Amino acid sequence: MKLLITTLICFFAAFQSSNAQVVKSEWDNTSWTDGITEYKAKVLNSSQVLMIGSGYFDAGYGSVFQIQKVKDNEWRMSVLPNNNVVLPANYADFIVLNELPDGISGTRRIIDGNDVIIRMDNGKVTNAFVMIKSGKSVADITKAQVIQSIVGNYTDKNGLKYSFSTDGNAVFCGKATKYEVLKDHSVPSQIIKLKNGNIYEVKPTLSGMIITEGNYDKEVEEFTSNGKQISITADNTTPRWAWLSNSIFTEYHQSHFPESKKYILLMRNEIWARHGYRFTDPELNTYFSSCKWYHPVNDNNTIKLTDIESFNILILKDIENKLSE
Repeated sequence: MKLLITTLICFFAAFQSSNAQVVKSEWDNTSWTDGITEYKAKVLNSSQVLMIGSGYFDAGYGSVFQIQKVKDNEWRMSVLPNNNVVLPANYADFIVLNELPDGISGTRRIIDGNDVIIRMDNGKVTNAFVMIKSGKSVADITKAQVIQSIVGNYTDKNGLKYSFSTDGNAVFCGKATKYEVLKDHSVPSQIIKLKNGNIYEVKPTLSGMIITEGNYDKEVEEFTSNGKQISITADNTTPRWAWLSNSIFTEYHQSHFPESKKYILLMRNEIWARHGYRFTDPELNTYFSSCKWYHPVNDNNTIKLTDIESFNILILKDIENKLSE
């Protein structure tokens, strides 16, 4: 596993030098998000792109990146120091805020069909910004991330079943229903409304999820608990985080999950487990051996991850290393 991860880090960090110019049609007015903030690209010249974060459009703030094309659909990005920025006349009112730490760089590339800007801190993959496709919004992406955080099958202490699917269907207290994701101060959040009108906040835990009943104020888009809670346990018949095989994990995803080193550890290793990775770590081996879907292979060297899975492992490992427990 260490050899594969090292290879991946080199793959993302090593780029050929190139003098190819920025192609305006491939950058200008493209929009990107980490799940919460929207960034819009404006081409300044043949090698520089101004990235403007949402909330700053009217105020006129942005950061300028030096762009180099490595090959088709792959670009190298580096923050340009303020004293090297010369804005054209049509951007004269912009204030450039290149306050990112030293060592920040990035690359734009296609990962299993997803157009992604990868952020790197001193050679380590730390975040991703996915392109917002035509007809979609940041809220659509945030909502999808919220659903990913709760999707799955669960059971309460009385044996009653709960489940949440990506299409809005659910089982609650053993009864089929539907749910919708509500907003918290304009942002899609882990507040759901069932078909019968009941409102709940749903928060993942290491073992499953905590469901809190309450009320929702539509005017201010705010949830208030009434103190009633249900603890439900994840079903071991299906993987908990199967979506990590087809969706890019961004920094904002993390806000939907517990700040727990063990939780992130299990998320990361479930990617391997779904391919049948045979664990030598006793705790991981015990955990995944209890999962009915887990079928270990004879030789770990036969396992081949997708680009998305490899990328998500790098991001999750970085998050895991930053957590104390």
